[in-house]
Amino acid sequence: MNRFVSNWMILGAVILASCDDTYQCGLTTTVHDDGTFSREYALHLDSAQLVSGRLDTAKNMVVLDSNWQLTWGLKGDSARHPFPVGVETYRKLQQRCQADNRSASDTIVVYATRSFDNAESMARNTHFKLGTIDLTPSISMEKSYRFFHTTYQLKERYPQLRLHLPVPLSRYFTKEEIGYWFDGSPDLGAGLNGMETDDITQRLKEKYTRWVAANDFELTYRTILDNYARTGLGDKEKARFRALHDSLLTAYTNLKGLEDKAEWFGRQLNTDAYAQILDDEGLMAKVEAQGNTFLSTLMFNVDYRVEMDNGMPIVAQKLTGTRLIASDEHFDPTVVRSHWPAYAFTLLLIVGTLIGLAVLHRKKRQ
Repeated sequence: MNRFVSNWMILGAVILASCDDTYQCGLTTTVHDDGTFSREYALHLDSAQLVSGRLDTAKNMVVLDSNWQLTWGLKGDSARHPFPVGVETYRKLQQRCQADNRSASDTIVVYATRSFDNAESMARNTHFKLGTIDLTPSISMEKSYRFFHTTYQLKERYPQLRLHLPVPLSRYFTKEEIGYWFDGSPDLGAGLNGMETDDITQRLKEKYTRWVAANDFELTYRTILDNYARTGLGDKEKARFRALHDSLLTAYTNLKGLEDKAEWFGRQLNTDAYAQILDDEGLMAKVEAQGNTFLSTLMFNVDYRVEMDNGMPIVAQKLTGTRLIASDEHFDPTVVRSHWPAYAFTLLLIVGTLIGLAVLHRKKRQ
């Protein structure tokens, strides 16, 4: 991807659209009465992983060790089967899915399940890999017992992603715009009509595109400077290259569509010497790694769900990489579980007391 100008926004979206299952999953947490937990991922894997049973870390954002139990089932079906999927079974499912114009890998869901004694252990073993970024939450559980009920409060925090990009968001956005564009808060469109809201959206979209392109440019520009001797040009040309930074940045961020980087720099600087760097995959590896991390972040999408062991849902929300660009993401589901035996005991006690009082009253009257 490193050969293209402004690749993170345009080319990356096209490439990742074909493999978005890598960056999406379901995550269901079950809270048990005794304060322990079960956590389960719902994953979509390609045919090679489904049949071999060997997970490809390059194709999965969820990091799993051998303590996770793997099973598989069909989407919408509660039945679970031992993983991996047998070759003959997969072939039959594939034929059935093709007849229905579906993909077998989308229809087959792989479940990774594990139990935890406490919230801290669950946090340590919840691990996502987004390019060069490791994402692990902090989790705590507060359990408050009362005679008539027990209150469970789960607190799970996913930290803001540190993309380590050379151009900060603050160069193009205000604090309020960052919150609105990435997290929806504050709502800058409150009270506005559709056309007025569209004006805000289009303006922020333009800023966002320029911010992404600026980071791609700065990473590429620094790579050229760090390896300038590879061009074969002298100090005079290097000084000129430094002096042209701002004008090159402006031209770069104003580009629309895809263009080969080596050709673009060559046309801007009237020499093809920069291709010695821009066409070298090893030298451009850092730029590509940063781009992949950014794109992985944009595609990161988790269906986050918490429920009690009786199936009662507590919360169902989305955990997305775009929100984590702007700030931490907090999930604080709370549930109050009633102690029906306590209510029954109290009711019987009250009824018994009333009956006893009635009997005593009758005896006194006699």
